[in-house]
Amino acid sequence: GNTANGNGVVVLVFWKTNVTITSITDSQSNTYADCGLGRVARPTDGYAQIFVAQNITGGTTPTITVNFSGGGATEISIYGFELSGTATASAVDKYGSGTATSGTTATTGNMTPASTDGIVIAMCSGNPGAGADVSFSDGVSYTAGPMHETYSTAQGTGYRIFTSSVGTIAVTATWPTSVTKGIVVAVVVKAAAAGGGTILPMMMQHHGG
Repeated sequence: GNTANGNGVVVLVFWKTNVTITSITDSQSNTYADCGLGRVARPTDGYAQIFVAQNITGGTTPTITVNFSGGGATEISIYGFELSGTATASAVDKYGSGTATSGTTATTGNMTPASTDGIVIAMCSGNPGAGADVSFSDGVSYTAGPMHETYSTAQGTGYRIFTSSVGTIAVTATWPTSVTKGIVVAVVVKAAAAGGGTILPMMMQHHGG
């Protein structure tokens, strides 16, 4: 769909093959920067990373392109959220990640947002078996964002908007059966003012290869 001037965009990427993201671009020439977490490796295979664009130039049905280093990546999943009501500069408050080689959960490290109004967005990828769904919580259940299951890998996103101090949180991704390679990444984006931001799921795109 169309994007609006001044909004923010969060792009979460999961891929396989040991390559790096060189840049993320879109058809409106907006600037995307790593949230600070960097590339996070999943046990055995796969990588996850989060990028954020602030104070964007909107447009009609823009496209977002993830560019990889030599040889390219395989089994790429891209999730994008357009956010209104978020800060137009220094929007990233906190970020975290975690992995799992057994059990049904993966949990980020502790995050203590400085802002009292904002949004937490999380993504996970695991291998609990075909058809499995995922959920997120930090003591409060998350709203499901764009989700899909493919390659016997339960992946998905979730988010939580907050309008008062949340203290210290750790985001847990939960699968219905045990995983041997699980990953969860999360970012906290602060609101421009009291009242919190409004999340608008913008697009989901998956490339298999």
